[in-house]
Amino acid sequence: MRRWMIVLAALGCERPASPPPSAAPKQGSQRRFAVRAADTSWVRALDGADDAPTASSLAADESSLYVTDVGSKTVLAFDQRTGVPRWRTHGGDDSSAVREPHAVTSGRTGGIIVYDAARGTLLRVGPDGRVRRSTPAATAGDAQSICELPDSSVLVSIAASSRGLVRIAPNGTVLSVTPLPWPGLRASGDLLSAVLLAPTPRGCIAALSFGLGFAEFEGSAFRPAVRFVEPLALPRVVVTRTEHDGGVTVSQSLAEHVLGAIDVGATDAARLVAFDGRSADRAHVVDVYDSLGAYRYSIRTRTRVEALAATSRALFVLTHRDGRPTIVALRWSARDTTRVGAR
Repeated sequence: MRRWMIVLAALGCERPASPPPSAAPKQGSQRRFAVRAADTSWVRALDGADDAPTASSLAADESSLYVTDVGSKTVLAFDQRTGVPRWRTHGGDDSSAVREPHAVTSGRTGGIIVYDAARGTLLRVGPDGRVRRSTPAATAGDAQSICELPDSSVLVSIAASSRGLVRIAPNGTVLSVTPLPWPGLRASGDLLSAVLLAPTPRGCIAALSFGLGFAEFEGSAFRPAVRFVEPLALPRVVVTRTEHDGGVTVSQSLAEHVLGAIDVGATDAARLVAFDGRSADRAHVVDVYDSLGAYRYSIRTRTRVEALAATSRALFVLTHRDGRPTIVALRWSARDTTRVGAR
């Protein structure tokens, strides 16, 4: 689940017109789209006094959907079936269960794990909103994304760090630091190493925010990496040196800002990537892969996807309409491939 900064009429899917045979292939034209819209279970705008006006990420267990709001420093839980609120933390308060949530993931036994930047800890929060365990995690630094592994250790992606993924034991011990499985990425600079994580049955999926693809982490190592259905070249990193009285300041920036993965989710049977890219559908598409990484089909959305979470029965999307963050809950099954058409 990612840490980035939804009323919606529908999150529709439609059959696009096929280009004439003589037309040059367009970016992303290898996608196959669902030809009918998934059924909407419920829609909830997050603009109330006790909601999340700057909602940033989602996580889901088998009964609840969780929303984190970095701006208001809160975590909210909703009933998955109805969208009815269940509980809310009040961030910023020393007595709050979670003071400053910066990354969240679903727990393997229910509830969520939250990286609390104010405390420098990983907090296991039960389905009832109570903290069950606190793990010291100062080494996680600015955690961008987290994911619990089957042995209860937590994999952490640290923002602007090319070291790799940090694996932290329940007692806070750093078990390993695993380099990302893309040769040459580390040499390209810290900015290109941004990774989004989500739990899979046997480990975690790690998707690059900038181009290339994703890979699954199992045990203590990565499986072979998989290319996105719309692979992107890594953007060029611009290094600027500024001289001043105190010495020289070196800064890095990107020549262009085209994301690959916006967010990532997983179920037993599928891996889902909300994708930006360069196609006409950029930021309005969720690509679905099977559990082995083979591309299956894509879901086109009418509004920009900002975050997602998935279970075996539902797909939850965070988007915006009329300036309001809104959650859309869709009935969905990764095993349903009957509604797919070629582009």
